[in-house]
Amino acid sequence: MIDYKKAEQAEKLLLESGVPFTLAYNNTDKYMRCCVFGNYPTLKEFIVTMMVQAVVNVQSKYGEEAAMKELMGMMTEAAQRYCEATQGDEKCEVLN
Repeated sequence: MIDYKKAEQAEKLLLESGVPFTLAYNNTDKYMRCCVFGNYPTLKEFIVTMMVQAVVNVQSKYGEEAAMKELMGMMTEAAQRYCEATQGDEKCEVLN
């Protein structure tokens, strides 16, 4: 069984420690919790490294082209979400 209270405690302990970190988990079927702490260059390195790790299995199973498409898809989805968060859905149709 998943213990979300322990995940929340981990986030609190990481924040108290002062170390740069990224933490993401699915708290329910409809809620994704994501917390990042640190300076931009460090956080950027975390994110890029996670993206690469996420598509390593895609590359091993489906090849380099599929892995590159996944990476581009991640970038496009992130741009779409950023646009929606900062400008609203109606102004982001060009990305769809």
